[in-house]
Amino acid sequence: MNTRRPWRPDLSGPWTALQDELSRIYETVRQGGPIGPTRAEPPEAEPSAWSPAIDLAETPEGFMIWAELPGVDPATIDLTVTGAVLTLRGEKVAPDRDLDPADSPIAERRFGRFFRQVPLPAEVKIDAIEAHAHNGVLWVKLPKIAAVVSRSIPIKPS
Repeated sequence: MNTRRPWRPDLSGPWTALQDELSRIYETVRQGGPIGPTRAEPPEAEPSAWSPAIDLAETPEGFMIWAELPGVDPATIDLTVTGAVLTLRGEKVAPDRDLDPADSPIAERRFGRFFRQVPLPAEVKIDAIEAHAHNGVLWVKLPKIAAVVSRSIPIKPS
C-alpha cells in the first residue's frame, strides 16, 4: 500500500502555540516588561491544520500586523477583534489536481482550516481598523485608543 507521506513531519499543532508563547516571553524580557500572562489572554484555540506566520509592530498611533496567507481568498478570511485580541480564521482550499497523491514524493504545502489569535499590547479603536490583502499578505492597521490626557484648568476669579 503506497500512502502519501510528507517529506517532513507536521509538528505544528501544539508546538506552534508553545513557540508563540515562548516568543512572547522572550520579547517581553527583551523589552524590559514584566513576565507573566498578557493583559488579555486569548481563549482556547480552535482545531486547525496550520497557523499563519505574522509580524506585529507598534507605532505611536497604533499597531500593524502582517499575516502570510498565500493562496487564501481574502473574501474568505474572518478577521475579528475582541478586547485586545485579534483573531484570524479561514481555510486554504487545496487545488484540484489530476495527480495521484501517491505520486508526490514531497508534500510540504499546507491546506485546510487555519486559526491564529494575537494578543495586542492594548485595546484598539474597533471602528477605525483597516485591513488590506495583496500578494498573499494580509495587512491590518489597528489604531490605539487615545490615552487619557490631563490638563490644568485655570480658575477665573469671580
